[in-house]
Amino acid sequence: MDFETYRLLGLDQPAPTEMNGRTRASFVETLTAPGDANYNPCREAYPRPGTPEGDLRRWADWDGARVFPGTVRDVAVYTTPGLDRTQAASLIVLQDGVSFYLPAEGQIRVTQVLDTLHARGKSARPWRCSSIRAG
Repeated sequence: MDFETYRLLGLDQPAPTEMNGRTRASFVETLTAPGDANYNPCREAYPRPGTPEGDLRRWADWDGARVFPGTVRDVAVYTTPGLDRTQAASLIVLQDGVSFYLPAEGQIRVTQVLDTLHARGKSARPWRCSSIRAG
C-alpha cells in the first residue's frame, strides 16, 4: 500500500481509545481466558536436533517511525538460516508480535516454528519475519 492510500484510509490517525463499547486495554481480559491455560505449542515448535537456526535480531525502544513520530516500539526481525542480506526474501509480518519470540520455551515459539518449516522445505523462497510491538 502506498502512503497516499494509507492516509486516505485514515490509517495514519491514532486509533480511538474505545470502539464498539470496548477499550483498547480490554484485550488484557483475553490473556486470562481459561481455554488458553491448556494451549500447547504445535509440533513444528519442537525442531529436530540439528535443525539449522535462523538469525533473530531485536531492537528495543526503536523510535525512528516517520508515520507516527515520537512512538517507541520494540522491533524483532527473524531471518531464515543461511540467508544473506543481498538475497530476495518473502516477508512475514506479525502484528504486536515481539512477545511471540519470548521465551524460546514459551507457547508460540515463532523462531522454532519458522526454523522447522524452512528445514522441511515448506517455502519456495527464504523469508524474513518482522514483528513490531504496538507503540
